[in-house]
Amino acid sequence: MDAGSLRNLTGQSAARVFVLTRAVSLVCLLAGCGGTQNQTQIYRASKPPAADSYSPASVRKPSPSPFLLSIVPSKNKSITMSKKTEYADEFFVVLTNISKEPQPVFEYWNGWGFRVISFELSAANGKLFVLTLKGDCCDKNTPDTYTIDPSEHQVFAIRLDESWQVQPVLTVVDGMPITLKAVYQVNPTRESIQKHVWIGRVESRSYNLSLWQCPPSCSPLFTHGVRP
Repeated sequence: MDAGSLRNLTGQSAARVFVLTRAVSLVCLLAGCGGTQNQTQIYRASKPPAADSYSPASVRKPSPSPFLLSIVPSKNKSITMSKKTEYADEFFVVLTNISKEPQPVFEYWNGWGFRVISFELSAANGKLFVLTLKGDCCDKNTPDTYTIDPSEHQVFAIRLDESWQVQPVLTVVDGMPITLKAVYQVNPTRESIQKHVWIGRVESRSYNLSLWQCPPSCSPLFTHGVRP
């Protein structure tokens, strides 16, 4: 084989190698192999969620309570229930910040703070009743908060009138002995996360009280029992 033929054969081989190399590169590029695939996977893994996304799984777990809850009953350690507000004696539930940090809490008038207080009532026979607010809190609703400083309080003025409901149905006999426990509970929501409001449940101790119904002249909220 002369030198000219050898040069032609070498040129043809180099051309075939070049074409084969470009073809392999193109296939690899279309298949997403090598560095291109890795970069795509990293981008997808690190892509942030949508700004308005919310998942209960992302809610922080409840932390130890920064609060103490207590009841200040009306005179003679009694509680009165009445459909008419003027006959329902006012008493108070006090939420105290026992932590060393200021604690933001929802205002009681808005939808996030409206039902944070409920009650558990136990009759002498041990039967348990749960008292919760019913209805809507307001026409306009924004998650406003205010701050309870360390050793300071939030005070809830309570009247057990027609705005409250009891489950199951409670029959009241004037002067009947009960135990009453207040409950403060904030559920996890997007707003409680954004406002840095503590999430969890706090219970007061059980208070030994006497329960009274409204006077005979008013319409009772609950089924009347037999007067002693």
